Amino acid sequence: MDDSPALPSMLLRQTSPRRMALRVILCLLGIVLTASAVQAEPVFSKSRRFRIPFEFDAVELRRLGTREVQLFVSRDGGERWDLVEGVPPAESRFTFEAPEDGHYWFSVKTIASSGLIYPAGPHQPGLHVLVDTTPPRLDLSLTEVEPGRVKLSWNVEDDYLDLNSLSLEYRDTQSSVWNIVAVRTHQNGQTTWTVPQGGLVEVRGRVSDQSGNVTESTASCELAIPVPRNDRPDYGRPVANAPADIPQMPPVEPVRPSPVPSRLTSTATNESLAVKDAVAHSSQPAPRTQPLANAPNAHRVNSKTFRVGYSLDGVGPSGVQKVSLYITEDDGKKWYHYGEDEDRTSPIEVTVPEEGEYGLSFRVTNGLGRVDIPPQPNDPPEVRIVVDCTPPKAKITSVEYSGDGNGSRLVISWTAEDRELSERPVSLHYSTGRNGPWIPIQQGLAHVERFTWDLPATLDQSIFIRLDVRDAAGNIAQIVTERPFVIDRAQPRARVTDVAPLSSPR
Repeated sequence: MDDSPALPSMLLRQTSPRRMALRVILCLLGIVLTASAVQAEPVFSKSRRFRIPFEFDAVELRRLGTREVQLFVSRDGGERWDLVEGVPPAESRFTFEAPEDGHYWFSVKTIASSGLIYPAGPHQPGLHVLVDTTPPRLDLSLTEVEPGRVKLSWNVEDDYLDLNSLSLEYRDTQSSVWNIVAVRTHQNGQTTWTVPQGGLVEVRGRVSDQSGNVTESTASCELAIPVPRNDRPDYGRPVANAPADIPQMPPVEPVRPSPVPSRLTSTATNESLAVKDAVAHSSQPAPRTQPLANAPNAHRVNSKTFRVGYSLDGVGPSGVQKVSLYITEDDGKKWYHYGEDEDRTSPIEVTVPEEGEYGLSFRVTNGLGRVDIPPQPNDPPEVRIVVDCTPPKAKITSVEYSGDGNGSRLVISWTAEDRELSERPVSLHYSTGRNGPWIPIQQGLAHVERFTWDLPATLDQSIFIRLDVRDAAGNIAQIVTERPFVIDRAQPRARVTDVAPLSSPR
């Protein structure tokens, strides 16, 4: 039995007695491609030996007396063609073995009993196969940049790389499970994070190419236990379970070198990044000693890890040596040095330990070491970020039915509480099952806590109601009624059908 992998089949169809028209149908990932598209988008094969099935119109081939179906191959895009093999139509497949990796174009012709060849004329490529048996190269490097802080560098090389398949994970002595390293998907890059307890850190990576060749790589590093520092809170860990007790550090001491003409303009984005499930589905956070400030111009995110975009302005011939980020938790009364953007390329990824309002400011160092002074006490932040991971508190308080000669209605009432709801935070849906599918009743409602729904005339059954409430950070509370509400427009009436005596009078 031939266990060679099979490529998509080639379909032969007779359209006239004098010409056999050829078309190729590739059923790859549910996509139907014509011959012209085949040449632009090759079929990848990680095996040099494979089968090419073909289909044909049996009635037309019998009428022509076709005795052989021939497969031709070209290595130069159709300039030169070589015969691979000829098989009887009943064989229904070719077997091909490539001598090396590379591009292969295929064409099919049939030989009739009369000796005529269909289709006549030059070969037309009907199938383009790219044979690639070489797996990608994935290099990982894990190094200790200082006690308790590790840097991961990666580099991927392949001519036909599937970059979306790149995954990087890590684990340390604090956790026995593998956690995702959240990075921008590039062929090479680096990221750093803090491991407060030190010890062994392991990283593993996996990537594949478009042919399905897979490469896995690992790296590890033994970290020293860090000495407590007083320059900034430990916000550097790339997951949400940062230490609960953040020491109250004194503000960064000012350094006053010569000013630099290069400056950095920050433009924060509220693009949240869920590093792992614990970020997006964490339990209720511990309450802060101070409530969230009223910051109408702040960017709101619903993750403790987020990205802040920035742009460099006025960069001189010496270039940029360093981009530094400073952070405050009290609107600039105290500032802490968060760290450096390792690749000096927007955006920078920030992780904070809890919900709250944070201020950010940047400083940029040019190639000669010149930089503006760090933010000083009571300096306002350039960007304000409100981190809010808690969904609103919402409740459906009542669902009441009313009907008259003008139709039937449901009056839905609810309550919702949050630090700050979105502008039009409420949406209502209904479904005949508690788990959906859900059909919108009304979306983008203002928070008026009451809505009257004119029931469709065809809706006459039990339904569940779902209330969605969204806050300004994008957290959504979904409330579904515990029991279905029965819609019944019937109005039963009684009528007399018979009168029967109970006993005869005496």
